[in-house]
Amino acid sequence: MKNNNNFISTIAAMAAAMTVAASAVSCSAPAVSESGTDDSSAAVSAVSDDTSETSAALEADSLSNTPKTSDSELFSKRDLDPSYTEVTAAITLSGDTASADGQGVQISGSSVTITQEGIYLISGTLNDGQIIVNADKAKVQLVLDGADITSKTSAAILGTDSDKIFITLAEGSKNTLTGGNADSETPACIFSSDSLTFNGSGSLTVNSDADGIRSKDDIVITGGNITVNAAADGIKGKDYIAAAGGNITVNAGEDGIKSTNAVDEGMGFIYIEDGTFVIESGNDGIQAETDLNISGGDFTVTSGGGSSESAKTHSDFGFG
Repeated sequence: MKNNNNFISTIAAMAAAMTVAASAVSCSAPAVSESGTDDSSAAVSAVSDDTSETSAALEADSLSNTPKTSDSELFSKRDLDPSYTEVTAAITLSGDTASADGQGVQISGSSVTITQEGIYLISGTLNDGQIIVNADKAKVQLVLDGADITSKTSAAILGTDSDKIFITLAEGSKNTLTGGNADSETPACIFSSDSLTFNGSGSLTVNSDADGIRSKDDIVITGGNITVNAAADGIKGKDYIAAAGGNITVNAGEDGIKSTNAVDEGMGFIYIEDGTFVIESGNDGIQAETDLNISGGDFTVTSGGGSSESAKTHSDFGFG
């Protein structure tokens, strides 16, 4: 059903499950863990042996959101619960530089690198720089609380090495990320080599001349008011994209929400059980390389169609 005509689809309060499948791949196969938890020393109360509380911890900055629930093993307890009880470091962005109160942060000019597992509270404005997560096999939680970050040549948030990055939008906060170079090796405003989770109740606006949000692993969304403005794809996960909440607006020059893994069995799917999605895209609105499984949520999608040249087997929601 590939075409170049605008296709507008509105689905409200989907109470019954709807599965669109182009193969026999099961969306429930790649569970995050058998228990639905992220088991690691990154437990909120045990960040690392040498982590000390900072002056920005606890009372003033802890979140008070009620954790969500889900029956799917795709969502860990930590995915669903954005709260924290202490921070490893509080990072303050100040124009062309930054400062940190706590552990696990290296600062060089306008480049802020997080090097160890933990919870990092980020606020302030960075005119031309980036947050880099380079923490081998670590779970890193970035709590954005009034952060405005611009990178003129690369990703505003760049994950080069981790187990998973949680981007938590602090309650009542407004955050803006601008960046992404289509000619770079990390062509997105938020780019991660590993898993990405978005949670919390604050707002995030992502502006990019390339992809908006991109992971070479999976992307999970359980909360937040997220707006993505991207010249290329809006939200792009390789292994899968799973959503259990949030208000998501995507304006994309190419595909709106997309999974791409056509090689590994059980991957390349998109699973949505809740959330509000408003998508306007030049190509496909929602494109799953294998399966698209929707059991709930509200959708308003305006699509320009998609490529008629693809020989791959995939499923598209309303387009393609």
